Amino acid sequence: MKRTIISMLLLFAATQLSFAQAQQPKPEIDKDKIRTEQKELMDAKLQIIKTELSLTDEQFDKFAPLYRQYTRNINFNRRRAGRIDVEKATKQEINDYLKNRLDNNINVGMVRKVYIQIFERVLTPQQVYKLYNIDNRLSRQAREELAKRRNPDCPAGCTGDGPHRRGAAKPAPEKK
Repeated sequence: MKRTIISMLLLFAATQLSFAQAQQPKPEIDKDKIRTEQKELMDAKLQIIKTELSLTDEQFDKFAPLYRQYTRNINFNRRRAGRIDVEKATKQEINDYLKNRLDNNINVGMVRKVYIQIFERVLTPQQVYKLYNIDNRLSRQAREELAKRRNPDCPAGCTGDGPHRRGAAKPAPEKK
């Protein structure tokens, strides 16, 4: 069941990121379907967290709305970064992009820092620590799954940001 939930989580992340990165007009998107999938994914993610943190039902009922809000805040800051084609961008566009991305990373870090105290209203400090590790692991797995879906040649552990991303130049074969 855990693998099914993780697979659902990864599928959702792949769906969301692929929509966000498209530059071309697309056919009509079924927003109700996406909202339903997002809700199902969040519910699955919360169940993984509940199990791994051994939360009581009472803790979980208090924790779930906090985590949903936390996730919305994190996603808001991540989505603002966008993407850039470094090969076609001007020096100024690249510099602006880097500054924007670093600002977004700072904002995400600030959200995480603020939520430590918020989560500690419901969780122990050990559970908060473990929560951040679980959240990072699930996010990494989602990025890896998305990279595999975008580029089947992407090796294990690839997040799509390296030389294997779609459209990137392939590395030269090693000389033997």
